[in-house]
Amino acid sequence: MSIPISPVLLEENQANQRNEMEMKSAFRSSVKDILARRDVFIKSSGALKIGFEMEASIIFPDGNPVPEVVRNKIKDEVPHADPELGAQQIEWRTDPINIAEPNGLTALVSQAISRDTEMSLAASHSGAHIVRLGTQPLIPLTEIVRTDKEKYKKVPDFHNENRFRRDTKVGLVEQVDMNDAAVVALLNSLQCNLETESLEDAVDLTNRSLMIGPLAVAISGNARFLEGKDTGFNDIRATAWEVSHDTRTEEERKRNKGLRIGLPEDYFARVASHPFILHSPENALKIGIGLFWQDTRIKIIDDSAVVEFRPVSIQPSVREDIAVMLFYLGRLQWSKMTSEELVPIDNVREQRALAMQVGIQPFLETLPLELQRAQDALSASGMSGEELKPFFDILDQRVRNGKTPSDIFSEKVKRNSGVISVNTLLQNE
Repeated sequence: MSIPISPVLLEENQANQRNEMEMKSAFRSSVKDILARRDVFIKSSGALKIGFEMEASIIFPDGNPVPEVVRNKIKDEVPHADPELGAQQIEWRTDPINIAEPNGLTALVSQAISRDTEMSLAASHSGAHIVRLGTQPLIPLTEIVRTDKEKYKKVPDFHNENRFRRDTKVGLVEQVDMNDAAVVALLNSLQCNLETESLEDAVDLTNRSLMIGPLAVAISGNARFLEGKDTGFNDIRATAWEVSHDTRTEEERKRNKGLRIGLPEDYFARVASHPFILHSPENALKIGIGLFWQDTRIKIIDDSAVVEFRPVSIQPSVREDIAVMLFYLGRLQWSKMTSEELVPIDNVREQRALAMQVGIQPFLETLPLELQRAQDALSASGMSGEELKPFFDILDQRVRNGKTPSDIFSEKVKRNSGVISVNTLLQNE
């Protein structure tokens, strides 16, 4: 015997369906316009115009997270900052800068350091500290406070209500139950946005970025602890995202759709295949892409097709942020310059899982060559070995020691009898 649906619920469901159809229609219209004027996105070759986005958690000296009102006060002091899902979470960014131009890298480094300092000073004015860790390791999932904004309520709630997956516990040492999509409020990434030469170039660089991602994660892991527990992962962020946001049926999970992207039309079709959740037809393109969470994605910003590289956690210092992203950019340029053959996607998945779980150790033999390739490509793009050396020295040191930031942080926690102290969090450099 079926249970009748109440008129109110039926009307709500019908309204949601109408909104979804309207959003898909608006998205398709925007995509049609983009593809019709694809020449607008053509840029001169040889440029490396990039910008960074950095996310972090903010805590008081006693270890407690700051409330949203304090986070917002800090945000208002820094014009290049924005709120994130977590009420204690903030993002700041650099301007787009062409590092292939003379003094371009110097300008980017100077701005990144300056803005990082501004962020720390703004936090100190409220008696708080920025935590440069890929996770907020102290807040239980049941105590997450979200930013008071519609999308930060509706999007996690949608995934919680539509999750088929029941095996949400993750961890190699201790397990954390990722049964709340709001876990993203505890995850802090470092993102690189790269302007591409065309829509086709954006697709090609996205494919290459997906292939390079495991190398970047292997050398940069900085997200091991959640809820005070040691997950044992080199970097738990991507796994937390995937498990908590998995709304696929069992059949869809068994089919395990690939990450490889074909033509620009294919990319936008994949974006449109997911629910839009939010209703704002005039912003359908931005919303659709914004809710498309894969390791690398294509964004349309004015007349630029931008590749956003997302799998890396924020690093213990801004110089380490720059080092990791220079490795990514250089290795990406080397792949493009040499027309490197793409690795089969199943191999990419295996390497990705290995990098996230085990970290740098399985890659120690290959990383020296990969680092050299990245430096060679950046030098060919116009950067001097002298200005690159301090940053690649940071990564060379990680390879020599066979340790990522996660390994170093874990050792500090172990020396403190397994307890994550505030001093450990704030001395993570």
